[in-house]
Amino acid sequence: MKDCTEARLRERILRKSKHNHAFTDWLELVTEILEIAVAVIVLIGFVLSVVPIVRDMPALLDSSNEYTFHIFLEHAFNLVIGIEFIRMLIKHTPGSALEVLLFAIARHMVLSDDSALELVLGRWSWCSG
Repeated sequence: MKDCTEARLRERILRKSKHNHAFTDWLELVTEILEIAVAVIVLIGFVLSVVPIVRDMPALLDSSNEYTFHIFLEHAFNLVIGIEFIRMLIKHTPGSALEVLLFAIARHMVLSDDSALELVLGRWSWCSG
């Protein structure tokens, strides 16, 4: 009688474990699908964002307008960061996440109006935190 009860208990635990495993597998699949959906949405936004940057390229021939070049660089950096973000969603590696972060830092360093000291202190505080 005791052996029968233990066998039933083991069987119940095994079934519950399989059920939990199936649920976590399903949950993992759903999150992967959602990540791919976000990557597709960002890709669509990327494609739509290329149009203004191509349209504004003739304005770069006017060398007297420095602001136009600044806007062009801002758009270009945003597109590069978007590409790296899509790659990060697909690859799932620490390196791809680091690349997104590095491009965001580079964008801030190139396009910001901060002084050199503020930039160095900002990067130092980020690295030490």
